[in-house]
Amino acid sequence: MIGFESGSQRMLNFMDKGITVEQSTKAVEICKKYNIRIYANFMFGLPTETREDMEATVKFIRWMRPDYLSLAVFTPYPGSYLYDYCKKRNLLLDLNHKSYRRTPFSGSKIKNVNYWLVYYEIFKCDPLSFRYVFLTKFIGNKGAIFLSKIKNYLDVFKNHLW
Repeated sequence: MIGFESGSQRMLNFMDKGITVEQSTKAVEICKKYNIRIYANFMFGLPTETREDMEATVKFIRWMRPDYLSLAVFTPYPGSYLYDYCKKRNLLLDLNHKSYRRTPFSGSKIKNVNYWLVYYEIFKCDPLSFRYVFLTKFIGNKGAIFLSKIKNYLDVFKNHLW
């Protein structure tokens, strides 16, 4: 599992991640060379994140084609640097226990973020996973589980095509 978080150097610097996109690219190349599966984590919807930053992340994800992809919406956790950043700038929305979910449609977390743009960029990364989350929200778990099984069959088929 690798917490890449973003394909935008500006956002990696903002998060104080301590890595570069170039280092992440090299890590992917090494994993692929030695047939190491990549479980990649990325975040969208951070403070100051622009459409260009999100598009850089989408481009990076599409290039790397991870084996497993975890896409999350930024959630400010108390005690973290980014929580303090948001609190200091009055960006925090009223959060309750459900607000700490990181999945799309888990609700708005901070002010000044276009969440529909965030959802759109997430959709561009992994349309089938996005549909799973969307359907869970609107038709419940049973429908989403059914879609998940279809996705698994499509993943198997896709792996035979590469």
